[in-house]
Parts: sequence; structure tokens; C-alpha cells
Amino acid sequence: MNTKHKSRRGFRTTMLLIALVPMVIVTIFMAMTSIIMQKEALKESYIDRLSSVDAMLYEQYKRSADGVGSLTYDEATDTTTMNGEVIAGGDSTRMEQTFDTYKKNYDIDCTLFVGDTRRVTSLVGEDGQKVIGTQASEEVVNAVLKNGNNYSSDNTKVAGKPYFVYYTPIKDDTGAIVGMFFTGIPRADFENALRSSMITMLVIAAILLVITIIVVSFLARRITNFIQDADKANSQIAEGNLTFEVNEKSMARQDELGELVRNADALRNKLTEVIGKINGKAEEIKDSAATMSESARTTEENTQSVTQAVSEIASGATSQAETVQEGVEAIGDIVNSVGTLTEEVAGSDEKAGDMAASSDQMKNSFDELREAMSQTEMSLAEVADAMKAVDSYVGEVQEAVSAIDSIAGQTNLLSLNASIEAARAGEVGKGFAVVAEEISHLADQSKESAGSIGDIMNHLADRSSSAVKTVDQLTEIIGRQQEISQSAQESVESVSAAIAEVRDSFARTKDECDNIRTKCNAVNDTMSSLSAISEENAASSQETSASMEQVNNTVTDIRDLSGRLSSISEELNELLAYFTTE
Repeated sequence: MNTKHKSRRGFRTTMLLIALVPMVIVTIFMAMTSIIMQKEALKESYIDRLSSVDAMLYEQYKRSADGVGSLTYDEATDTTTMNGEVIAGGDSTRMEQTFDTYKKNYDIDCTLFVGDTRRVTSLVGEDGQKVIGTQASEEVVNAVLKNGNNYSSDNTKVAGKPYFVYYTPIKDDTGAIVGMFFTGIPRADFENALRSSMITMLVIAAILLVITIIVVSFLARRITNFIQDADKANSQIAEGNLTFEVNEKSMARQDELGELVRNADALRNKLTEVIGKINGKAEEIKDSAATMSESARTTEENTQSVTQAVSEIASGATSQAETVQEGVEAIGDIVNSVGTLTEEVAGSDEKAGDMAASSDQMKNSFDELREAMSQTEMSLAEVADAMKAVDSYVGEVQEAVSAIDSIAGQTNLLSLNASIEAARAGEVGKGFAVVAEEISHLADQSKESAGSIGDIMNHLADRSSSAVKTVDQLTEIIGRQQEISQSAQESVESVSAAIAEVRDSFARTKDECDNIRTKCNAVNDTMSSLSAISEENAASSQETSASMEQVNNTVTDIRDLSGRLSSISEELNELLAYFTTE
């Protein structure tokens, strides 16, 4: 019982792993995909925010579709003039207040470049002072001031910190580029938002996994209970116990598991019915054998009486005339006895026919039993094939894990190469070095996850092999049941053959009785005509004695056959005693 309990617990664990491993893989894949997509979406949203603010700033100061009227910086007075109006420096703080408002409300830093130099900004350097008078990078100058394009980046150093940036060129009435609007968000804000999103995704994935574990555990427990009922039923049948009760809930289930339990119950009921019929027929065979034995004994007594009468006829040949009447009466008794014997033989022959029909029915029942066992064996073969398919799927998953492990190694190598190239690039490649380091971390995590999945797959393969062995054991049990059924069927066939022999003996006995009756009639006619002499009477007596000897031999054969029938009936009962039906 402990082995079965461990087997069921292993089956539940196997089902749990079968359901969870794909779920874990899909969850990890979806989480990684979502994080990557969310990272890109977050980048796009940051750039869109910056471009929108740039456009808003530009719209506030544009005089026409061509651009602002003018934008100049007076170094002597340290003032910035736009459209003829001082917007920064001197007594004016208009644009500085606008930029500070954007930073306060939207956490976006803004800068006005006159040419390539910052003249108004909300950016604060590491010394706590606003970075006024610093120049834009050469890359920005080329893209914006020289080529007139917008410029955006998700990792540009500004005032010593990495920023999301967006630059928009400012044109005057003539279409000349006279400056730039800058908007930026510290990359640290982006990374914090991304980290928070990643944590949220991981928490959701963990919750989904926990829910999946609970649901799959519940379903595995229920399925195992149904399989346990079917296993219990088959075990009871294998042990010969047909009195067990099947769980009604398991039988009411409308699926393959419920069908399995119902088939086991139907097999139990059919076996009980067949064995009951066989027991009944065995008792009929036994009763018929007893009746046949009694008939043989009676016939033997009658033949002895006939033999004695014939002897008396032979000894009284010299006084035939005086004893003719007694001879006639003796012959009449013989004729009556032979008629009685003929009737008894005919009745015994009818009973033997009934026994033959019952034997044929028993053979048909055994054929049905063997067919049901064959169907059970085929079902077990299908289960074994399914478990072998699981082994195949496990192998495929292990190959996929190996591929993931290989990809992680290649990704790690690419990350190392990227770090080397970033180091060679110097200041410009520092941002790419951060990305390479993150890729390296992701590769290490992928490799660890692949290792964990590989261990799980190995455990799953072991469990699947154990399940296949269990199915093979069940197949062996069904095979033994078929052997027992085959042996019982052979016994029934032996009984049928013995019954056929008995019927042949009955036919011979009936023929001999008819012969005796004919001879007795001849004797009676002879004695009635009184034309026979003593020698003829003696000859007739000798012939009658020889015929009675044959009758005695036939009766002995019938008695032996009845003994064989009784022995066969007892053997059949011993075979059926293996099954308990009450």
C-alpha cells in the first residue's frame, strides 16, 4: 500500500510539473517581453513628452509660421532678447520662471540656447548653480544648428548626469537658425519608473504562478482520486474479490476517468454474472452426474435380473412346457425393464444436451471476459504510449533549455565584447557600457533559469519513467488474468468434450436396448408358438446373456462417465473459488 501511495503522490507531482513548467517558461518569457516592450514604450513616451514641451515652448514665442522674429544675446548687459523683448537678464525673469514652472509641475528641465550657448535654463550643476553659458555638444550642434533637424537621445550627459533630451531648432523671420529649445528628463527618473514597472510585473507573475499551483494541485488531487478508485477496483478484481463497492462520484464523472471507473465496475458485474452462471452450471453437471450414476446402478440391477432370468430359462430347457408361461412372464419383465432403461437413457440424453448448451454458454461468457480484458490491456497500452510521449516532450524541452543556455552564453560573450567596445569609445560609450552590463546580467539570469528548468525536466523524466513501469505492471496483471481465463475456458471445453462422449454412450445404450427389446420379442414369439426346442431356447438364452453382458459393460461405462463429470465439476468449482462474489 505504501508503494501505491507513493506512486499516486508521484503522479500528482508529475501532473503539477507538467502544468507548471510550461507556465513558468511562458510567464518568464511574457515578463521579459513585457519589460522590454514597456522599456521601449516608456522611452518613446519620455521622448514624446519632451517633444511636446519643446513644441509648446516654441509656440509661445513664435511670431509667424517661419519662427520667432529675432533672438539675440547682449554680452555687455548679459541680457537675452527675443522678438525685441528682454526675456532673461537684467530685470526680466519671464522665461526663467516659465522653465522653473515646467520643472516643478512636470519634472522637465528646459533650456534656451542662443546659438550653441545656454542662456536661460532650469538645469542645476553639481555645484548647485544653474549651468548658464555652457555649450552644446558637437553632435547636437551638427544635427540641430547646422542641419536644422530635431535631435533626441535617451542617454546623453547633461551637466554631468545622463538625460533623456530633445532639441528643437529656433528660426528667425528669415529662416536662419538662431538657437535651440532644449527639454530633458534625468535618466534616473526613467530607470526608477522602469524598475517599479519590473517589480509590478514580477509580482503579477508570482501571483499567477501561485494561483496556477493551487488550481493544478486541486485538479491533480481530484484526478488522482478517480484513478485511485479505478486502481482499487482493478486490484480487487486481480485478487479475485468481486464484492467491492465503486465510488458513486467517480462513476458519475462524464469523462475518460469516469469511463475508466465505470468499465472496471462493468467488468466486476460481468465477472460476477458469468461466475454465478458457471457455478450454477457446475452444480447442474454435478446433479446430472449423480442422476446418471443412479440410473446406471438401477440399470445394472435390472440387467442382473435379466441375466438371472435367462439362466433360469437355460436350466429349465428340459421342462420347457411346464415353464413356458413363466418364461413368457420373464420375457415381459425384460421388455418392461428395457423400456424403462430406454426412457431413462433418453432422459439422461436430454440432460446431457442441456449440459452441452450450458457449456457452450460458459465458453461464450469466457470469450466476452477475454475480450473485456483485451480492451483493458489496449487501454493500458494507450496510457503507456501517452507516458512515452511525455518522455519525448521532456526531451524536446531539455533540448530547448540547452539552446537557451547556449544563447545565454553567447549573449554574455556579446555583452563582454560590447563592454570592451564601449571602453574603447571612452566618454561617448559609457551609456552603452551600462546597457552591455544589463545584458550580461540578463544572460546570467537566463542561464540560471535554464539550469533550473533542466533540473525540473530531469525530475519529470524520472517520474514519467516510473509511471511507464507502473503501467507495465498493470499490463502483466491483465496478462495473468487472461491466463486464468484461458485455463478456465479450457476446463469448460474439457467438460463439453466429456458431455459429448456421454451423449455418444447414451446413443449406444439406446441402440443396445432396442436390440434387447427385439430379441426379447423374438423369444416371446418363439415361446408363444411353442415351436422352439430346448436347444433353440438354450441358444436364445445364450444370445440374451451375451446381450445383457454388453448392457452391463455399457452401464459400467456410463457410471465411469458420471464419475468423470463429478470430478470435472469439482475442478471447475475449485477454479471459480478464486473469485469472491458474496
